[in-house]
Amino acid sequence: MKSKRYCIICEKRDFRLIKSIGEYKIFECKNCQLAYTDSSKVPLKQRLEQTKLLYNLAEYKKGIKKHTQKFLKILNILKKYKKKGRLLDVGGGYGLFSKIALEHSKFHVEIIEPYLETYFINQKNIKTHKIKFENFIKTTKRRYDVIIMLDILEHIEDPDAIIEKVKKILKVSGIILVSLPNYKSLMAYLSKNWSWWMVEDHKYHFSPHSIDILMKKYNFIRKFTTTYESSIDLKRNIDGNFEDLPFPIRQLSKLVLLIPFMLIYNILKPILWYFKLGGLTIGLYMKNEKK
Repeated sequence: MKSKRYCIICEKRDFRLIKSIGEYKIFECKNCQLAYTDSSKVPLKQRLEQTKLLYNLAEYKKGIKKHTQKFLKILNILKKYKKKGRLLDVGGGYGLFSKIALEHSKFHVEIIEPYLETYFINQKNIKTHKIKFENFIKTTKRRYDVIIMLDILEHIEDPDAIIEKVKKILKVSGIILVSLPNYKSLMAYLSKNWSWWMVEDHKYHFSPHSIDILMKKYNFIRKFTTTYESSIDLKRNIDGNFEDLPFPIRQLSKLVLLIPFMLIYNILKPILWYFKLGGLTIGLYMKNEKK
């Protein structure tokens, strides 16, 4: 099966089918490793209903410790390159990262979130824009030192166009920091049903290589890239490999295979992350002032 689309990054049409999840198909560009979800066989109403089930504040709050650890790690990476200034959190969801950035840095924080309740934010301290980023770009006259896009680009119809627009509101030597699921990760490879495919709502799938190419296309300079994942996410995803087994065999298999694997993983994870095998890509890029 071949795709008729062209790649939004390199504009080539050389794709291969890498994954089928029900009626959803995932095609990968052989040139730049950007993959996209083909949902043409899935009715729009069905896709919208499936997407609604993905976002739940109560479930999000259950993982607040995990989310907080991730956001602190991302903030600490950012502070190595810029410690203060005006920060815009694009598609900031429930507002947890913005809250953490306000409490643990000297940044002046704003958030764009058109859909979800910014539950964690005291709006007196953080300005909230209930507007789509594309519309915000058209009206704002502000320029930012930092733009944060955490788990955003994979949801957008045209991430290429968004990165082009980001440059317009970044100051000279401004920074864009992104995080995205890494479909080239060890977790994606080992999991029978990797939860971060999220084909109902993820229009694109990035590898560390493909996000680097996209940023380079708009003359952003890569300053830092790493991969990361929580042990909780890894265990949950690997755990899914045993779910179809009868209960006694499932428990025995976990004891024999999963526990030793997790022990080895925790020892080797710094090496795995260094070689870009973690489940989440974190990239920090600086605006090229000469371009």
